[in-house]
Amino acid sequence: MTIKKSRESGVELLRIIAILGVIMIHFSDRALPVLSELGGGGGRLLLLLFFRSLSSSAVDIFLIISGYFMCCNNRRTLGKSLNLIFQVCIFSELIYLLECVLSLYPLSIKHIVGSFVPDNYYATLFVVLYFISPYINIVLSKLTEEGLKRFVCVLFTIFSVASVFSLIFEEVTNKSYMGINTIGAWGSEQGFNIVNFSLCYIVGASLRRITLPSILVKPRFLCFMIALTTSVIFLWSVINQLWFLTDGMRSAWVYDNPLVIILGCLMFLLFKNIHFSSRSINSVAKCVFATFIIHNCYIKYFPIEEICNLQWCMLYIYYIVFSLASIFIAWVAMKIYDIVTYRLWQKLDNRIIVNLDTDVQ
Repeated sequence: MTIKKSRESGVELLRIIAILGVIMIHFSDRALPVLSELGGGGGRLLLLLFFRSLSSSAVDIFLIISGYFMCCNNRRTLGKSLNLIFQVCIFSELIYLLECVLSLYPLSIKHIVGSFVPDNYYATLFVVLYFISPYINIVLSKLTEEGLKRFVCVLFTIFSVASVFSLIFEEVTNKSYMGINTIGAWGSEQGFNIVNFSLCYIVGASLRRITLPSILVKPRFLCFMIALTTSVIFLWSVINQLWFLTDGMRSAWVYDNPLVIILGCLMFLLFKNIHFSSRSINSVAKCVFATFIIHNCYIKYFPIEEICNLQWCMLYIYYIVFSLASIFIAWVAMKIYDIVTYRLWQKLDNRIIVNLDTDVQ
């Protein structure tokens, strides 16, 4: 969730769509078990599996966008990194105190301190990526276009294709193996790791540096490929669902799945070539990270399981209402947050942590 001085509204719109995808992922995590148990809910289950598959690349999209726009800048400041961490701490703490006021949670020093811990995987991993990315940029800038293509193919094969194949093998055999995954002894943790974050960043940076075939700028072709890729992921998820191969995040949806990363790339290319200017979209897009933090804190109170017992359309109506409410709350919260903290981040942005004196073209 990188911040640019000059925002492209097509890409900003994609950020908003991506955060809606993140919310859909969290909705489906609780709705799918309920729909699986409901008799005669096959059609409802398949529809949710489709929307879940369409949303599967949401997190990867943020990283691809970051790679595309950050690959030409080798200056990293203290302010932008601390800003993300501070948002996690402040918003989590405020929501906890609100829970206490509403008697939803007991007030205690232990929980006050605990809520101020920046417990957010995306913020932590992104800050790590933020500081190492200039060095990644230097490596990429030294490669020829052909060399860069080969480098991306090697990384993609090792850390995406091979990693997911090992997960599929574990699902089929219904057994965990220690040592067959190319990322870690206990697997890739569904892509929630710095390896996948770096891979998506490099893929995004490569989209800027490599001369792409002309067909990849044609909206009709991109829409067709997005529909095709989503359909394959959907069919994959149906197989997972029918065979009950896993209780957790299925291989069809893990963030390091090659199809999920490809879907994120296709969506980025589609929206990157939509050129328009909208202050409203740009303003809303600035609060997507706050939306990610805030909705996570109170979605646990939303009665998703009960909604699944209503008419099929009610789940999606409530999803839209919840999503819009979350974005609005985050937008208001960020307006207040920016007013209070603007001068602090302005000063800290002058504290340069990484500054590689190399021109990256």
